[in-house]
Amino acid sequence: MARGAVGQGGTTADLLDAARANNVAALDIYRNAGVLLGRALAGVIHTLDPEVVVILGEGVNAWSFWEQGFEQSFRRHLMPSRRGIPFVVEPWTEDQWALGAASLVLGTPFDASGNAGEQGHLVRARLHSTPIGVLL
Repeated sequence: MARGAVGQGGTTADLLDAARANNVAALDIYRNAGVLLGRALAGVIHTLDPEVVVILGEGVNAWSFWEQGFEQSFRRHLMPSRRGIPFVVEPWTEDQWALGAASLVLGTPFDASGNAGEQGHLVRARLHSTPIGVLL
């Protein structure tokens, strides 16, 4: 709003529409967001050392606008030995939320080292306190 990309009460959908209409302020917002995302994900890569990065979520429908700032920032902020790590952008559908939740529930009982974090602890507590017949 302060940059003039959308009016008072504007939404992310309005911002996307503005970017699609080549609004310079909207394009700049997406580019800057891509730069920040690239920098943040580089830090995550250094911490977790994954083999691939999968980007998905509600914002990927605007990826062509994010990407302008993302890749250069992402590669620049990675250690040289990690600069070749691939990233994949997956389309977002509403069932992705359900798949993520189901994966957490199904994987948590096998997570001996606690990698699922606080949500995993909550799922595990619920599984231990619920009769198996109710889960089926």
